[in-house]
Amino acid sequence: MAMLREKVFLFLFLIFASKTAAHIYFSGDAAVRPRLDVKTYQDKSEESAISQKRSIDGYYLYRARINIKADIADGFFFQTRLSTNSMANWNKMGDENRLFSSKSHGTSSSGPVDFLQLYIGYKKNKLEFSLGKLPMSHNVLLDTHHYPDYPLDLPYLVIGNQSFTGTKISYANLETFAAIGTTTIPTYYEGQGVNATVNDQLTFGFNYKIQPNKTLALVPTGIVTLSAVDEVDRQNQSRGVRSPARITTGLLMEQKIGKRTTMDLAVGYSMAQVSQNADDFYLDNHQKSDVLVGHVGTQIKELGVGTFKIFAQYAQIRGYPWSSTDNRFETSEYYAVSYLHAQYTVTLAQKDHRTVTVKPTFRYLLHTSSDDELGYIRDTENTFDWYNRIKAELTYNVKF
Repeated sequence: MAMLREKVFLFLFLIFASKTAAHIYFSGDAAVRPRLDVKTYQDKSEESAISQKRSIDGYYLYRARINIKADIADGFFFQTRLSTNSMANWNKMGDENRLFSSKSHGTSSSGPVDFLQLYIGYKKNKLEFSLGKLPMSHNVLLDTHHYPDYPLDLPYLVIGNQSFTGTKISYANLETFAAIGTTTIPTYYEGQGVNATVNDQLTFGFNYKIQPNKTLALVPTGIVTLSAVDEVDRQNQSRGVRSPARITTGLLMEQKIGKRTTMDLAVGYSMAQVSQNADDFYLDNHQKSDVLVGHVGTQIKELGVGTFKIFAQYAQIRGYPWSSTDNRFETSEYYAVSYLHAQYTVTLAQKDHRTVTVKPTFRYLLHTSSDDELGYIRDTENTFDWYNRIKAELTYNVKF
């Protein structure tokens, strides 16, 4: 921890020392968020002693993010973001895993500081190029592609921190990117007497913004993840090369209605030649599956004293490889996930780009399956799997 902080301080010192050679810009935000978190499980298996379980927890979250940009020369720039490498950069107050000492009080914990983004770029006229650990704007298609077994409740924003390692090239309304996913050296694994050489996992994507008029924007999007697995059996005979892949296509739409209202829609389809579970991407012993996802939302500015935003999402996952420990789920044709998000943002103070806001938010995640009309799915060890969840929170935020 001490070594990491020394690196951060050294990095900041070098930036300040170089101000005579480059224009340095600082920005960021900080927030505190109290949350009420309610999770409900129901296990309908015959051997279950408890048919329903509910947990209610209240806790505080906090975060701070610092953005630093250096304009070098002739369109070249460097940019980085410093914060905690955790879910959406949030730290949980009272997290005993981050105590300085075993004798420290529980509320004295604090999160480390990491480089969440770090890239070199070039931008001039309509052309932009960046290389490094890059930001990526969140949308439901990225959610579905990278988290196909958990496509809703903003996983790319929360779990993926809206960033990737790779390169991005944009020209006018066209944006393309290439990202490195699971890297190998290569890696070998054994399964049922089979050895395999696994190549790197690479993701390519594009989106193109089409504006028929000043109020409507259409963004067709495509994402594909590729790799290769070379398998050899016990007799050292090749079983051939498999090419696991995941493909996601869809359309994002934004429609402005008057001066205050904006409506956004999205529809997408994700198909995998392997299990939808990201951890099983390289395996071939699972049923193949696909995901259909939809999104509809609206935002109304100057509604009362603030801005109101609400959206709903729905995803249907077919052919999901249910756990073999529960026969009821093996016959399930699909399972579905629904998500509702509503928030109201009130600006308390504003000057230039600096703002102080307060935002009450309600979030509801509902899981169902084709043979479970009650909408409850059993509890699992993975905290992101198969339960109903309500989150009510209040975010106090400053931007500078």
